Amino acid sequence: MERVREEKSILEKQQGDLFLDANDQDNDDISSSQRNNNPIIDYLDFEDGIEKAVAAVFSDELIASINEEQASHWRILTYDQNSVFSDGVKKFSNLIKAPENLKKITPEYMLFNITSNIKDKIYPGMIISYNVAPILNIKLNWVTEITHVFENKYFIDEQRIGPYSLWHHQHFFEAEGEKVKMTDIVTYKPPFGLIGRLANKLFIKRQLESIFEFRRSKMNQIFNDQ
Repeated sequence: MERVREEKSILEKQQGDLFLDANDQDNDDISSSQRNNNPIIDYLDFEDGIEKAVAAVFSDELIASINEEQASHWRILTYDQNSVFSDGVKKFSNLIKAPENLKKITPEYMLFNITSNIKDKIYPGMIISYNVAPILNIKLNWVTEITHVFENKYFIDEQRIGPYSLWHHQHFFEAEGEKVKMTDIVTYKPPFGLIGRLANKLFIKRQLESIFEFRRSKMNQIFNDQ
């Protein structure tokens, strides 16, 4: 466990503080005791020899608390598997069942293009690779993995290769009468430490907000004729 902490410490120095975009709050406002109260790393047990892999995959998430009252924490998601939508609600899998539909809800200037062979429906473990040009038409390779899928409820994708040090995207779907409310929760961390943090302040966060606003507008246009 100490070896994991050492690897974690090295990663922290290289990557800087974690950005959580929900309220644009600086982690500097959160005391060290708050951030590290009951960190999940204290409850992990695994075989020797995989410390670097664990630290690299989970990075800052290792020091997130198991206490949901803390600013940075792990959350348990529970759903009633027997719950169903009302008769007037179409299944999410019938509306957005193919990853290729991402192109339809992404701004054209980003030159979004899927490069991998994909199935008609997402599933846990699915790898999706694509090119995207968020800045100055410079194309970047991005690879994400669909890590969790609960049909009609939520799915989660995580970056495996790409421009961010961390990208964790949760998509939630909730029936509201005859409509479906879609909620995106994104946890991300720009690369390059201090430079990345500055870039986030200057344009990254603003661009992400613009992309999701475009997505919201496009989804309304497609499904609600608005």
